[in-house]
Amino acid sequence: MLTKLIQIIMYVSLAISIPALIFWILGTTAGFQRMGLDLLSTVVLAIHWVPTLVLTVFTIVSLKNGLRYKSGLYIATTIILIIISVQLFTSDTINTYGWLRERVTSGNLHSTQDGKFEYRLDLINLFQRNSSARLFVRNLETREEKIISLPMNTRRIGGVSHGSHVHWITMEPTNVNYLYIVRTVNGIGWQLDYEAYKVDIEARTAIIYDG
Repeated sequence: MLTKLIQIIMYVSLAISIPALIFWILGTTAGFQRMGLDLLSTVVLAIHWVPTLVLTVFTIVSLKNGLRYKSGLYIATTIILIIISVQLFTSDTINTYGWLRERVTSGNLHSTQDGKFEYRLDLINLFQRNSSARLFVRNLETREEKIISLPMNTRRIGGVSHGSHVHWITMEPTNVNYLYIVRTVNGIGWQLDYEAYKVDIEARTAIIYDG
């Protein structure tokens, strides 16, 4: 009777630990899109994730081969496994941004020289394999807002700087209505080669500009 009860408790612990292991890895690596772990995630990996994995494997093997040791060992293992599994679920390193939800890093809003539009650069899932860039544009007369995807090589960005006077990009008007030239601006921490894009606001398109 005691052995059966211990087995049930061990199965319950596995029902908690296995999802915790999977969810922590997915949340910490943003669905394997993030390029490397930060210091906090590395510490949690060593203190919580690895022990959870070891105890989970031990529990699975014990259930498969039968409970050959004293009951106290399995009870202690199960209690520890449940505790550290719950700690994994509640870890600050787990989040859904960057894989289930977009992580958006936005620049400052600026106005074009002709006074027709406000614009800013939005960097999506920065420092990840699934990163991208888009241009936010607001018509100052009609207040209509548009989002335009930019063909920027965001994986080469090494960092960005912030501040009320920091420009990540400039948006210059041309002789053609609704056609603008967007250029990247080098600044402190903005490790990106100079790039320029021809943006058609009406059509919501952007292509690399060589001029």
